[in-house]
Amino acid sequence: MSNLNTSISNLTPEVIGKSGRPIKKTKDVAVSFVKQHQQVTQKVESLECSE
Repeated sequence: MSNLNTSISNLTPEVIGKSGRPIKKTKDVAVSFVKQHQQVTQKVESLECSE
């Protein structure tokens, strides 16, 4: 069972909090969801809530 837990934890992106808001690096999101980094950054930039 520990092998399964280790495998899952390696795939789960680490989310950190900053000023009460979740923060995640786009490269980590891309790896976690098996997407190209460019696709992830384009989607993030298209969000109206992006800073």
